[in-house]
Amino acid sequence: MLESLEETPRVIKLVECGSMHGLPFLITKPFGRHLEFNDNAQLIVSVIDGAAAVIQQLASRTTPILHRDISVGNHIYYDEPPITYLVEFGTAVRAPGGHYLPLSPNNITGTRAFMARNVLQCKGYTVSSELESLMYVTVFLALSGVV
Repeated sequence: MLESLEETPRVIKLVECGSMHGLPFLITKPFGRHLEFNDNAQLIVSVIDGAAAVIQQLASRTTPILHRDISVGNHIYYDEPPITYLVEFGTAVRAPGGHYLPLSPNNITGTRAFMARNVLQCKGYTVSSELESLMYVTVFLALSGVV
């Protein structure tokens, strides 16, 4: 999936993949960092806002793409002002019509702590569920005393 997003702004770029000494590796760019609990609130809000913009950008494609694992660790930022990038597209899917229905409860992917309600109820993934997951990331950071 990541290779097909090569020309999409604010989606991390795949430079190389392979294996070395029997272990798989990915080299991506840009090199950024994840949010940390000691980051200031203004930075966190800016990165969350950037993540929402990337979700909307993926949803507005001719064939929408749903990330399906929006969580604290699946976005990075770099530079000043921060530019947010989504990472970890291993569970992403193309979603004609903007909706993806898992075949069974065993086919649900993502980080449970941040899953949208309709995903947990096996009603499928939508752009709204992506944004709901991002809201849970924000609530998590707020309850952690960061925001």
